[in-house]
Amino acid sequence: DNPAGQKYKFKLPDGTIVHMNAESSIEYPEKFEENQRMIKMTGEAYFDVATDSRRPFIIQVKSDQVKVLGTSFNLKNTDKFELALVEGKVEVQDTNGEVITLLPNEMLTKDEKGNVSKTEFDPMEIFGWKDQYLIFKDDSYPEVIQKMEAWFGVNIESTLKVDKGWSYSGSYHNKPLNQVLDGISISSEFDYKIEDKTVIISNPKTNNL
Repeated sequence: DNPAGQKYKFKLPDGTIVHMNAESSIEYPEKFEENQRMIKMTGEAYFDVATDSRRPFIIQVKSDQVKVLGTSFNLKNTDKFELALVEGKVEVQDTNGEVITLLPNEMLTKDEKGNVSKTEFDPMEIFGWKDQYLIFKDDSYPEVIQKMEAWFGVNIESTLKVDKGWSYSGSYHNKPLNQVLDGISISSEFDYKIEDKTVIISNPKTNNL
């Protein structure tokens, strides 16, 4: 298990490199079977899978199975399923036995209702996190709050009133929490206080003359 505020890089028994994002977990055996390499995961991780044509690499996620034959990809398995393929080939099989094949630069998305779509993707937006890039792209205020809480391992209490169509885009590389808050507050004025692991965001105080 990897808690909020932390990212972790490690190697599986077969030599596969895994970058695990915050609030994620992976289950794997001490030694893989002779005919397959099976793991389970929740959250988000970037995999650089060791090639082994005799033993497919299989990830069990909720009701889906991701089958890999030596490749690099980003897999997000939270409220929705997102698989972005960098190189190689991946097959996704759902509970009905339907198989969808992904090729490089394609991303498969499945929402909570099971609706599936296949699109291209922006690599920086999807897996910039593994290189310490915190990316916001037209994110709503709740999405911005959720990303910061997971990234920095803090609890954010907000009384800020934002417009209905509020959104924010920005990129931060290895920046501390206060600098991210300062950057966001430029486009949407607010006051904030950081107290240990709690951040309090509020509307700016007006100066009465």
